[in-house]
Amino acid sequence: VENVAVKTGSAAGTTVGTVSASGGVVTGLSYESTYYLVPTYVSGKKLSSWSQVTGSVGTLSCVATSTCDTTENPTYTIGDGTNAVTLSSKNSKLYLQDVTSSTCPETATLAYDSRDEEKYMIQKLADDKCWMLDNLRLGSTSSMTLTNADTNITASTYTLPASGGTFISYTTAMINTFYKTTNATYSSKITSTTFNANETAKIGVYYNYCAATAGGLCFGDNSSNNASTNRDICPKGWRMPTGGPGGEYQALYTAYSSSYVNFQTALRTPLSGGYASGSASNQGSYGSFWSATRVSSAGMYGLSVSASKVNPQTSCDRSVGYSVRCVLK
Repeated sequence: VENVAVKTGSAAGTTVGTVSASGGVVTGLSYESTYYLVPTYVSGKKLSSWSQVTGSVGTLSCVATSTCDTTENPTYTIGDGTNAVTLSSKNSKLYLQDVTSSTCPETATLAYDSRDEEKYMIQKLADDKCWMLDNLRLGSTSSMTLTNADTNITASTYTLPASGGTFISYTTAMINTFYKTTNATYSSKITSTTFNANETAKIGVYYNYCAATAGGLCFGDNSSNNASTNRDICPKGWRMPTGGPGGEYQALYTAYSSSYVNFQTALRTPLSGGYASGSASNQGSYGSFWSATRVSSAGMYGLSVSASKVNPQTSCDRSVGYSVRCVLK
């Protein structure tokens, strides 16, 4: 944080002053009425919130949105009072969109998706790549506009559809969020996996391939367009892993000595099943994960896991709903 613009009246009010913030601390802020603090960010980093250090401020509350952390410039109001106030910025969240190869943590660490504030564990694994250790949970009962500033797409925007549909479609993007917050089941071999205290792993959202690729591959049999996809709904800077014999799922499996226990423990692959014909199937028995690599006219390579094995070169039909994982570019 470099400085803080102080506004009065409303979030869109007139700027009445700028207070320097050395080390993220704002000092000497006096007032006679309600103010709004709009932090200025350094290098696009986002600030999570403020904490009061000294001064009587009444109530300090977020007024921009119900969650505030999702806005580029969260705005806070200070209650009526007469004393000078000192505020300090709390530690910024780690956002997936800000992670680089050099900053990817060596141990499982919580990171947030700036698009919806969903949180995921990430880690650099044995293949020296940075992986998302939870299934993607992007989407809701309403459509969502994604941009190339926060999503792995080349177009300026993509509208992720609202949850719904029966999931037997190659040409229409479909997602299902019914199991977004349902606790995931894992192989009994890896029940000792330690999750972050604030995060119980979820089944997540199911996506057919048209939705997973942000509209990139929305056809069933098209021999004139057999290329793998280079766009998807992963966060900016991330993408779906490559599949097949030379793919990243296979390379990671090999890096863990082709041990399904070690692989599943490292990548934390739940038995999340799939979704088709209006219902989920194989939850607790299998887990299927999309890749970016084509295997046939209507299929893509993917990853399949069960309680006792891993297939890093499975084939997945593009019309049904499976889980999405992301790896850092």
